[in-house]
Amino acid sequence: MITDSDGYLELIGYLSDSLSLFEQQPKGCDDAPTLKQFIRYQMVEQMVMLFNEHKSLSQDERLHIVTQVDLVTRDLLEVLDRNLEHKIDQHQQCFIIDFSCLLKNLFDSRLFELTSA
Repeated sequence: MITDSDGYLELIGYLSDSLSLFEQQPKGCDDAPTLKQFIRYQMVEQMVMLFNEHKSLSQDERLHIVTQVDLVTRDLLEVLDRNLEHKIDQHQQCFIIDFSCLLKNLFDSRLFELTSA
């Protein structure tokens, strides 16, 4: 659905272009979540918003979306692997929020295409 789309390739390009944000260990607050925690939280938050906005999705469609989000999350965690346990800084938070919102937009667009056909 998403991971084989042009939009996903562009999203990966955006990640590649932004890797410099993750090259140095951030100076995050002691009470800040780790990068891994924040990524997982954002992905779940976007998925919940997607399901709330598309209440007519069947259980199978929801499971397919969860699988797709898991694949994207795995890709993201793999790319950022060496920094996952570091405390996240504000710039990284902004990027992860932006990335997860763009991912949700890909799903919204795809679901709109499917329901409009």
